[in-house]
Order: sequence, then C-alpha cells, then structure tokens
Amino acid sequence: MLNFQKTIKESCFGPPFVQRSVFLDGVRKLGPYQAFFYGKRNTVIYSNPMKRVWEDVEKGSDLEGFAGSIERIVHSTESARVERWIESCGSERKPFVTWFVSSGSRVVDASRIGIGVVPMETGIHAVLLTSDNREQSEEKERSFLSTDFSGIRKAFDSWTREAEIEAILSIAIRMLPENLRKNVSFHRETASFGANGLATQVAVSYRRYSEKGWMREMCEQKSVKKDPVKMVRSRGVRDGSDVWFDVPMMVGRVEPYFWISVNKEVFAGSSRKMFQSYIMEFEKKSVDFARTLLSPDFAYARYATGSGVYAIEGIRKVSEKISEGKSGETALIPIMGVGEKEVIPILEISRSSDPIFFDKEMNVAMILLRGWNMDRMRKKELSSLSERFPFGQGEIISVSDFLSMRSLDHLSSSGKNSVPMEKQEGFDPAPSSRHGRSL
Repeated sequence: MLNFQKTIKESCFGPPFVQRSVFLDGVRKLGPYQAFFYGKRNTVIYSNPMKRVWEDVEKGSDLEGFAGSIERIVHSTESARVERWIESCGSERKPFVTWFVSSGSRVVDASRIGIGVVPMETGIHAVLLTSDNREQSEEKERSFLSTDFSGIRKAFDSWTREAEIEAILSIAIRMLPENLRKNVSFHRETASFGANGLATQVAVSYRRYSEKGWMREMCEQKSVKKDPVKMVRSRGVRDGSDVWFDVPMMVGRVEPYFWISVNKEVFAGSSRKMFQSYIMEFEKKSVDFARTLLSPDFAYARYATGSGVYAIEGIRKVSEKISEGKSGETALIPIMGVGEKEVIPILEISRSSDPIFFDKEMNVAMILLRGWNMDRMRKKELSSLSERFPFGQGEIISVSDFLSMRSLDHLSSSGKNSVPMEKQEGFDPAPSSRHGRSL
C-alpha cells in the first residue's frame, strides 16, 4: 500500500488525480521499502513497510531525516558514507545504488543494506534493498539499474506539478478580499489518466460556500474547450440574464495556470479598484512563491526580483516561455532612464500579460510584448505608441537584437571596443509623454 501526502503543506487542496497504477506497479517490481521526496524536502509518497525503518516518514520528514534513520540500521563505521550518499542525491542525474554494512538490528534482517536512488525533475525516488552477500547485492543492483523508470518519473513529475499549481491557486484563494468572495469562483483544466494510460480532460472549479468554506468540484469534459496559450485575455460569458468575466490569473505575467470567474457586479463602484489591486498583487506574490518550486515549468520565476519585474538576465528564458519557440523575434519596448521607483507606474499602465524587465546598470525597463513579433510590428500603425508611456521610450526592437546589443555593451565595460548601449542604433530615447494608458 502507498500513502500520498501533501507535496506543499500550505495548499488548500492536493493534486486532484494520482496515477496510482503506475506507482503500485513500481512497488511490485522494486520491493516493499519505497519513498518519494519533493526535491530533498518532504516525503510525499511512501509505502507502509517504510514505517518500520523510518518512524518519521508519516510526518513528511526530509531526505536528511531518512538518512538519519539509515544511520541507525547500518554499522557505526558507515556514518561518513551516509553523508556522502546525501551529497550524491543532489549531484547524480542517473539511477544509482549505494550499499552499506548492516548493524544487525532487528529492523532489517540482512547483512547488507542498499539504497537505490532514481533522480527526477522534481524529486527523488528512494528504494531500500537488502541482501545477505556480495553476489546477491550485485544481482539486485543490476536488476534495479536495468528497470525502466520512465513511466514512474513521468507520473511523479506530473503529480508534483499539479501540486504546485494547487499551491499557487491557494495563494489566490487566501488573498481574495472578503468583499469579493461571494461573486467569484476559480477554474482550471487538467487531465485524468485511466488504467489504459489515456488522458481525459477534466474541468476543475473552486467555489466558496457559506457553510463549508472553499470546495473543489471536478467535471469530465468531452473535448478540450480552451487553448491555455490563448487564455491570456479576459472574456465575457453570459449565464442566462447574468454576465460573468473570465480573467486569467497570470503568475508573474507569464503563465495563466487558472482563471477567476467574476460577476459583473464586481466591476461596479469601489469593488472594481479592489479587484484590480488584487490581480496585481497576485502577479507579484505568485511569482515570488513560484521561485521556490521545482518543476521546470516554473524555471522562469527564478529571475523574478520581488517587485513584480524580472532581472534582465531572464529575458531569454521568459520570452521562450511566452513565444511558442520564436522568442528571438518577440518585440520589446525599451523605456529609457528609469529607476526602480519608476517601474511601478510602468506595471500599472502596461498589459497584465506583458512581462517587464529592469536593468539597474543601464536604467532601462523592457516591456516584452506578448503575441507581437517584429513582422507584425512593422505592419501596424504605431505612431501613437510613444504617447502611451509617460517615460522616454526607445525604438522597439526584437529580443535577439537586444541581447546582441547588451552583449556588446558588456564587452565594452570589460575594456574592449564597443558602442555604449545608450548610443547604439535603436536606443535613442523618444520624448516622454505625460499621459499613459494600457496597450
């Protein structure tokens, strides 16, 4: 039997679905003693027999806690090797097995104890092996290393990613002002996998009920109704005589993992400003939290600076995330001569789907225009664009051109011949305007 615990303890809900058949198949093949860790942090899945070896496994203890339990059942001379094993768990990328001499305790009746480790994108799969002699150890090690772990890796990484999304959604729920709670609900889409491995699209909704609090509801869909890439714009939905607005909840202005459905009443009176402030604050808090997550899907968040913008070093990674493989052609608006204090107004007047970068060295902010490449920019009338920002605006350029210019600028700062960034073609600041509005 396998026990599943919360991957991220602050979440209101855990992952809605688990591919149990995949994990149980792994238990049958690899033996009874197994545990899965979220990174090196807490235990998130473990088998019942592991409780004999590791009493704290039920408490969600981390990898070091597991190593401490191993030290108690191996010979006292093996302590240093256990410490080196922990280091290997953070550096190795392929499955490996480490053997220890048993202490002869009653917990594990064997002369040798091995730990098989399967590194994953978002964690570690540890399997306890036992043997009575070297030959048996070698045989079990060969069997372990020849196992195909692709299915269990995919299932685990998918499960942890779902847990991470649930944790981010929990931030949105907890941040929601009390005055808005009766007029909103949250929604997202995910997949459920059957025993045959086929995926079924599922709509997941989150609503607050006065007596029960927040509840999660799931409904199977016959077909995919929304393209997540296109769900970066709000849209109106009519429900009988009522009107609702689906507003994407952007994590750091990059990815909409879910959306909030808002009744039209929210956009009347003071509630409108309250809702807008809520959305902006979520963008900042969610990306700060995403920096701690392990799924590659959130790698872009590591460049967030904590003020709602990204460090300029992350411009390539973020543009790749939002540009469907054509990040180099994505258009950028340079805003010249701005300090950290001027970045906040830029956040307020730009589109919530356009990530913003800030370079302290050059005093320049960059607005990454989602959905706009240079070809599209050339075909549109953009004479009024400079009037939309109350700052000095440079000529619109592509991501690849900007990175090339920045590379040259860094060469010049190292003592090599180059043209200073502010004097390079495409960076002549336009006159500032006093009136800004969103794109």
